Amino acid sequence: MREAYRKDTYAEALEALQALQEELEPHERQAANSLAEGMEETLTLHKLGVAGEIGRSLQTTNIIENVNSHLGERTRRVKRWVNSGQRQRWTAMAMWETEPRLRPLNCAKHLPKLQDALSEYVSKQYLESTSNRLRPLEVN
Repeated sequence: MREAYRKDTYAEALEALQALQEELEPHERQAANSLAEGMEETLTLHKLGVAGEIGRSLQTTNIIENVNSHLGERTRRVKRWVNSGQRQRWTAMAMWETEPRLRPLNCAKHLPKLQDALSEYVSKQYLESTSNRLRPLEVN
């Protein structure tokens, strides 16, 4: 799997993951099904063309698990949340207190490239969806 994620292009990575899925299918059907289910999502950085610069830092869920752990430490004694506003305030305060403990991402200098790639992708998707809905006006 690691070899697949180290591929330079989306097509190469997809091909490697599909080969792995086929290899797993006869022996580990659940693993093969799980791989197939999440295959597209795991290749998002490859689709955007930024896997090389950012992929290594974002290939695990450690970042979010660390934040969730700190959030749990700060809110575990609350037995009853009065409303969603209270929950949001506590969460915001816990995140504010947690921020100084967090280390910067190794790929932080490449995040503007990710932002540009996401903006371009979203714009492209929006243009495609609106062009399919727009029809030329009929002139009588």
